[in-house]
Amino acid sequence: MTAPRVPAPDPARTLKAEVAAYETLLDLLRVEQKALLTADAPAVQASLAEKGRQVDLLRQLADERSAALRQAGFTPDAAGITAWLAASFYPPPPGGRR
Repeated sequence: MTAPRVPAPDPARTLKAEVAAYETLLDLLRVEQKALLTADAPAVQASLAEKGRQVDLLRQLADERSAALRQAGFTPDAAGITAWLAASFYPPPPGGRR
């Protein structure tokens, strides 16, 4: 008896989540920059914790993306992402040939 096949994550959704997480990190960096420029030590300290959590989330998302790429048969690099996206938008027809 074989285990049921787990559907591969949607590449576009996966990458959009990662982009959104990077945008959040950029916002946190802007807040931290403002706090540094105004010498607001408590705000800088608070931003460090938030920034750390966001970096942890980004690491988790990157790990999930790499796992999804491997699961789909692609390399976890730029070429693999490109092929993953192309395959999701233009899946091979039944029989596996285009």
